[in-house]
Amino acid sequence: MNVTRLFDLIPNQLEQHPLQVAFAGKENGKWITYSSADFKNIPIRLVLGYYQKG
Repeated sequence: MNVTRLFDLIPNQLEQHPLQVAFAGKENGKWITYSSADFKNIPIRLVLGYYQKG
């Protein structure tokens, strides 16, 4: 896959080097980790939820 745009990075990472911990952040003082697949799926689920709400 040829990465030429910023939003090509996650699909490329999933194909070439999927990570169990791709991103991490603190929520309420506790570290929460997200895999490459999580990072791709969370926005999709969010959009589908908004779509269902109308």
